[in-house]
Amino acid sequence: TFYLSGGAVNQDGYIVSDRDKYHRYSLRLNATHQIRDDLTLGGNVSYVQSGGSYVPRGNSTNGLLLGALRTPPEYNNVDYLTPEGLHKAYRFPNPQPGSQLSNRGFDNPFYALYESTNTQDVGRVFGNANAAWQPLDWLRVNYTLGVDYYGDDRLEGRPYQSSGTPVAGSVTRWQFQERIIDHNLVATADYSFGSAFSGALTAGQNLNERRLRQVYVVGNSLVAPTPLKLENTTDRSPPTDDEERRRLEGYFVQGTLDWADQVFLLGSLRNDGASTFGVNSQRAWYPKGSIAWSFTRTLGIPEDVFTFGKLRLAYGESGQEPNLYLLQDILTTATFADFSPGAELTPILGGVAALYTNTIRGNANIKPERIGELETGIDLSLFQGKTDLSVTYYNSDARDVILNLPAAPSTGYISQPQNAGHIRNEGWEVTLNLRPVQRDNFGVDLGFNWSRNRNEVISLGEGNTAPVSYPFAAASFTGSGTFAQVGEPLGVFRGFDFARCGRGLTKITASGITHDIEAACAGKPEGALYLAADGFPIVDPNERVIGDPNPDWTGGMNAEIRVRGVRLGAFVETRQGGQTLNMTKGSLYQYGTHKDTEMRDQQRTFGTDFFEGDVTGPGVGKVVTIGEGWFTGLGSLGTVRSQFMEDASITRLREVSLAYTFDQPWVRRTLGLSAMDVKVAGRNLYNWTDYTGYDPEPSVGGAVLANRGIDWFVNPLSRAWVFSVSLTR
Repeated sequence: TFYLSGGAVNQDGYIVSDRDKYHRYSLRLNATHQIRDDLTLGGNVSYVQSGGSYVPRGNSTNGLLLGALRTPPEYNNVDYLTPEGLHKAYRFPNPQPGSQLSNRGFDNPFYALYESTNTQDVGRVFGNANAAWQPLDWLRVNYTLGVDYYGDDRLEGRPYQSSGTPVAGSVTRWQFQERIIDHNLVATADYSFGSAFSGALTAGQNLNERRLRQVYVVGNSLVAPTPLKLENTTDRSPPTDDEERRRLEGYFVQGTLDWADQVFLLGSLRNDGASTFGVNSQRAWYPKGSIAWSFTRTLGIPEDVFTFGKLRLAYGESGQEPNLYLLQDILTTATFADFSPGAELTPILGGVAALYTNTIRGNANIKPERIGELETGIDLSLFQGKTDLSVTYYNSDARDVILNLPAAPSTGYISQPQNAGHIRNEGWEVTLNLRPVQRDNFGVDLGFNWSRNRNEVISLGEGNTAPVSYPFAAASFTGSGTFAQVGEPLGVFRGFDFARCGRGLTKITASGITHDIEAACAGKPEGALYLAADGFPIVDPNERVIGDPNPDWTGGMNAEIRVRGVRLGAFVETRQGGQTLNMTKGSLYQYGTHKDTEMRDQQRTFGTDFFEGDVTGPGVGKVVTIGEGWFTGLGSLGTVRSQFMEDASITRLREVSLAYTFDQPWVRRTLGLSAMDVKVAGRNLYNWTDYTGYDPEPSVGGAVLANRGIDWFVNPLSRAWVFSVSLTR
């Protein structure tokens, strides 16, 4: 048998320019051939070519939203170049000849959009060869050898007159190459005892090798305004040439036992060894077991009500192998990256080479992280299959979680990875599917899902109670980081807040004045804001948890109506609870371009018409003037970032679609096809949220970093219309 398919995707993004686009072309071939009755050979191969041009995002002086939102609305950014080709920006509106290298503060958004370059080209090929051999009626042997290889070429070019560091632009080039080889050999033996008992025994081997190479070069100071190529730069950093190679060897056995198609038992054991395991933990064992009971058959419940019912209970353990290069102390020649884009320091100066010690100390005893999960639930099918209900409870313990804990300064290192963390997850998952109408030419399907997860950091290692930056220090910003802290959910925000009641505060000295917080809070509700005699709050000097990005619960609903070959569908999802740190708002406060700053020089009273809520202290009821001093001082991003924590609850109309299947005789007669599906869909069409920014879901860390909930000039999710055609032969 043979199967051949191809696909093409071309997207022109929602930002008006040819710098915002994406393409993807794919080709896939599957083939199987039966050599003899007991032996079948097969294989598949896919090739994907993708790439695009992207717009700078996030908190960058060369980004799109930072320059656009910091600019007052009365300034026209569209005219971003003078007749002489000089870069005009709000903070540099009248460039003169010779000012090409003058810092604009931040780029005009149209200059960032039309003059910068941010491209990517990816070529990927993957597939496998497989064999299925059945030497005996009760014995099957399967072998699969798979390969996945891709090359990823990225170019980021900041033009000659761009803002920030370095002066005169920069070009950054990344090239990635990754190859994954995966070998699986599995033998399965079926057995039975009489008519009631049956099952299977499975044994297998898994070998996996992953190799990644990354070459990274930064060129600063363009010789000429174009082209944005490395050879057109005068100052190039030493290339970073990283190579990673890791191997995994695993063996596993599994047994199943079924009784009368009513009770199902499963037990398995896996043993893994990996090149990243420490010298004293070369192998790891992972057990798993489960039992399920189809009680409707055992109890003889009539199928017109309970069509099917099953209770299930399972426990299993899995592992997460450590990252590379955690076992040893590392010397490196890598450059030091500065906060400003393109600014770097190198240990090689004037032709004199040097090595420096990595700030992270190696740990030869590192072990894989281990996750043990207990899961139980019930699955029901009701009213002859018109309703399905599934309820699941789980309790998961992650132990030996690898965290970079602070190292003693006397060691010369900043941190050391250790198997110190213990994190628990507990939650519920519920799905409900309804099929109230099922006829030949008309049908209605409804689906609902709901889930809740409670996460808690149980331990960060013996004797260590200090919060640890999570996922790592570089993933967060000073004063608004995400952390692992004992007794709190993973990834909570730590920072500063105003002085409030119920936090154990006694006295605080601010601007030379001592404030008796304890006395002022006597009898006041927890969280009441303390106001000084001038009517303004004061800063609590203690860093503490100020927010949690994890939602309270999530849910969704999908619906589909079918009329003959026409299908109308919709999907709504919701996320309730959790918080997002609106850094964009705080930044715009400082520039006076946020709508809230229109109140400047107006009078307000804390607790009534400003920062509404409970207040205490000598300044209660005092009328104050909210001016530039507030928005650039206490009311800015400077110290107290808790004021920019917002409810991240959102309900989103994720998709609405209309599709039709052409399967009439003329399709085969005219086109030689068995069916043709045509579909048009709208995605992210509308949302309901009280969040005051663009979108509470995207985070400045993107998909790469594990932290979430930081909105700092992040592009919102796009609204899209998709038209697709699927052909079946």
